[in-house]
Amino acid sequence: MAGIEPVTARPPHSVGFPLLMQGWRDVVFLHWPCAPEDVSNLLPAHTMPDVIDGQAWIGIVGIRITWMHAMAVPVLPRLRHIVELNVRTYCVDGRGRRSLVFLTMEASHAPFVLAARIGGRLPYRLATVNHAGTGPDIAYRCERYRSGPSRVGMSLRVQPGRQLKPMWFDHFVTARWRLHTRWYGWTIHVPIAHQPWPLHSARLLDFEDHGLLAQVGVPEPSDIPSVLYAQGVDTRFGAPSAFVGRPDRTR
Repeated sequence: MAGIEPVTARPPHSVGFPLLMQGWRDVVFLHWPCAPEDVSNLLPAHTMPDVIDGQAWIGIVGIRITWMHAMAVPVLPRLRHIVELNVRTYCVDGRGRRSLVFLTMEASHAPFVLAARIGGRLPYRLATVNHAGTGPDIAYRCERYRSGPSRVGMSLRVQPGRQLKPMWFDHFVTARWRLHTRWYGWTIHVPIAHQPWPLHSARLLDFEDHGLLAQVGVPEPSDIPSVLYAQGVDTRFGAPSAFVGRPDRTR
């Protein structure tokens, strides 16, 4: 494999003609380490876990999408405001490119979820996802539809603190300039660009997992997760390309 690219606060590429643009607001990041074998079988073909000192990382990200353009055209008003709670991890491909991999993307807008699952093969699941900004606190809560007799969901609440001068680890878990995902048997790569994250420290006030991590197939945190908060960025997604390699016919 080629040498692994450095972690950078700014994208190493430009996205001049984005296929999709979104405004992300009230972004909450929770992260904790895990063994690489806990996530390696969840990654697309031709990728491997991105590790620090031999440990892979699992992230939970709560986010409000406040506006959206597809091919530079604003989407319908009812599709512009979406709340998501995502579980993700991080990988490196055969060219040494660092990326993120979504393991599940919980969202409450059925047409958007359907379009993203069919068109992008992204792991969206329909759920009730709520955001609340109560005074100094930011909270996200999700519960899947039709999850059976056992409730499947998650809730978290954080209190943002002071703005940070980000360290290397902060960039490692937030400044991800690519998305790798499975697309009809192929591993595809999607470039991402936005301004540097305006990161703040944050304190975790509440966190409850109601079976969502087990559904995804990743371990729960064994200690208090690392927490970061950002008021938001405006994001551009470029055209996807298939990774050079044999297609994955089993996924």
